[in-house]
Amino acid sequence: NDSKMGGGGGGKFLAHFGRVLLASLFLFSGMHKYHALVHANSISDVHALERSIAPRFAETRAALGAALAARLKSFSEKEIAEQLLVIDDATIAMFGTIIELLGSVLLMLNFTLGSKLLMVFVSCVTPIMHPFWRREELSASREIETIMFWKNVALFGALVMHVGMSKEEAKEEKEKEE
Repeated sequence: NDSKMGGGGGGKFLAHFGRVLLASLFLFSGMHKYHALVHANSISDVHALERSIAPRFAETRAALGAALAARLKSFSEKEIAEQLLVIDDATIAMFGTIIELLGSVLLMLNFTLGSKLLMVFVSCVTPIMHPFWRREELSASREIETIMFWKNVALFGALVMHVGMSKEEAKEEKEKEE
């Protein structure tokens, strides 16, 4: 039955092609970020990255600090904010980029670990980079962030589907062997 991921030649080709297309989004994005983080040719390259990531990290840290301070009465918002700054933005960005690159390569090679790494990446990045709920209502910024947020949710769904289909394929292979 060609309709399943592990079906005949056509189904396997389509599944591989789909994985490559899905993984390529993460691979090219990760390569771009890696280049910007490691091989910045000028101060403007570094500033471009800082303009896109640093404000989002600062906004997330502030929101997280306020939420934690409200729940943890024994710590001030300032004390919590200091702890949230222990790891700098560049280190967080590099760690995320490495996860994105490794996950995309493993996904292309049909390892479910690749999908799982990308699921972690997407679930961490999405609320930080696309917090539409923090944008002014009825603004272009909110509309764009909303679309980007739900695009990432759909990508997460595709990754979940790959993990599920891979498990189903492994189960079918095991049954064939018995």
